[in-house]
Amino acid sequence: RVLGLTAASLRLSGCDGLGKGPEVAPHMDAKEVLAAALRSAQRDLPEAPDALLESQQAFDRLARAISAQPKEPTIQASQPFPPHAFVEHGLLGRRAAEAALSAANQQSMKIAESGLSGLRQLLNDEHRRQAREVGLE
Repeated sequence: RVLGLTAASLRLSGCDGLGKGPEVAPHMDAKEVLAAALRSAQRDLPEAPDALLESQQAFDRLARAISAQPKEPTIQASQPFPPHAFVEHGLLGRRAAEAALSAANQQSMKIAESGLSGLRQLLNDEHRRQAREVGLE
């Protein structure tokens, strides 16, 4: 719950595949989804050390659970999954999903511009997260 994921969304055994949270595309590794969720928390909560610690702990536990799962055969999608769909479905975090959906709004230019602004801010925040990660900030 801390990372906005469910066991079903990571295809952990014993789950019926239903639940809230981003769904993993058939050809996307659950570890990639988990890593993206951690980066999202690091990007969106840089000033909340307790939340970052909880996010890291949740990541560690889920990564161990994923590693303990039997390997499933990789499913090759007949059509490539479009990159914007990953964002819109929440694989880069809730804030990214909301901004992407707003940016795709065809009913209101104001909402679309707001979404684009949100995506730009998200990109700036991701650059800052990367800089913190390598010690440049």
